[in-house]
Amino acid sequence: MIVYLLLAIIFLIIAYEFCRNYEKFQSPSKINLIGNSKDGIISLFWHRPESNYDNIYQYLLYVNEEGKDARLLNQKATDAVFYKKSLLKVNPEIDYNIQVVAVSTDGISQKSNIVVLKAKNKDTPATPVPIPPLIRKITCNPDETYQISQSCHNPQYPNIDIDMDGHEDLFMEMNEHNSRTFNL
Repeated sequence: MIVYLLLAIIFLIIAYEFCRNYEKFQSPSKINLIGNSKDGIISLFWHRPESNYDNIYQYLLYVNEEGKDARLLNQKATDAVFYKKSLLKVNPEIDYNIQVVAVSTDGISQKSNIVVLKAKNKDTPATPVPIPPLIRKITCNPDETYQISQSCHNPQYPNIDIDMDGHEDLFMEMNEHNSRTFNL
C-alpha cells in the first residue's frame, strides 16, 4: 500500500513539473485588413500582427461571395511588415466579404475585420491606398556624426583636393628602368 502511495506522489510531482514548465503557444494577434477597388481589381493591404509574428509562415484570405462557399487564397509570409494581395477576374456586380488570418507554427490568429468590396469599373476613381509604415534610415557622415531620416542621403562628400606638387617628379622616377624604390 505504501508503494502505491509513493508511486502516486511521484506521479503527481512529475505531472506538476510538466504543467509548470510546459511552453504555452501564443498565436499571432489579430490583423487589421483594409482594401480598395480600381479598374476592376480588388487590392487588399495589411500589416503583420503586432505580436507573436516570428513563426508565421502564411496568411489565409477568406473571400466570400453571396450564395457561394468561401474561397481560400494564401499569401506566403516573408520578413515584410506590409503585405498586399490583388484579386483579379472579379465580378463587378457582386459584393465580396474578405477576411485574413495569420497561420503560424503556434496556431492561427483570430479573423481580421471584414472588408466588403465591389470591383469598381475603370471609370470609377479609386479610394486612397494606405502608406506603409515609415522605415527610418541612418546615414553616417564623414565627420563621424549621423542623421536619421526617411530616405538615404549624404549631403557631405569627402574633400578630394589632391596636392599635385611633385607629381611630375614621381612619374619620371617611376619610369626610370634602374630605379627599384619609389619615394612617395
